Amino acid sequence: MIPVLAALLGLPGQPQAEPTKDLYLLGWAQGIIVSAPDRNGVLLVEWNHPFVHPDFAVAAEIDDRKKQVASLREKGLKLPKGSAERDQVTQAFVNGMEAIANLRNDAYKTIPANSQVTVRLEPWTRYRQEKPPLDAFDDKGNLLPVNPMTLRKLREPLHWPGYQSQKSQLEEGRGVLMHMAMRKPDARQKEEGRGLPLLARLVLLLEQAPPTSGDPLAAPR
Repeated sequence: MIPVLAALLGLPGQPQAEPTKDLYLLGWAQGIIVSAPDRNGVLLVEWNHPFVHPDFAVAAEIDDRKKQVASLREKGLKLPKGSAERDQVTQAFVNGMEAIANLRNDAYKTIPANSQVTVRLEPWTRYRQEKPPLDAFDDKGNLLPVNPMTLRKLREPLHWPGYQSQKSQLEEGRGVLMHMAMRKPDARQKEEGRGLPLLARLVLLLEQAPPTSGDPLAAPR
């Protein structure tokens, strides 16, 4: 139920523009809300399927290491063959390549099915629902008629799935399909190796909660 349709149709209710250039887009994830978002915008969701995503902090470290070994290679090629200094640079180059290989093993993370995951909701997160709100009211409490113009307004922006909804609709036990993202790591996160939180670009509220994944061998797909 959406109590005030006017808030959805007007500009004040629209989310902020997302920082597109600052985000890595991860794709879709499906789950069930375990608890409604807290005051900090953190939503707890139980995943229905495994979700694999790159660890962009590790990827950034790999890029930095590649620059270092490239510099070592360039430096080493300018040194006389057989010299002690060239041997030292060569060993540092080999160590750097081994470090890159080890980091690549950690470049992706898998969130298993049925895991409870915290997702951060941002001021620019959009909220949508599968079906149009047929019980929408204006600010005076009058039931608004549903007509093609109203439905089109509720569909905007048209490239997103579903109809406009609100953060307040994120209730425990509700099924959600979310388009996930991460912010690009800053210099401090790279240095400290801090993980990046999962962000929701869009939350689509499902009419029915999806079933748990169960045993994938129990029934054919």
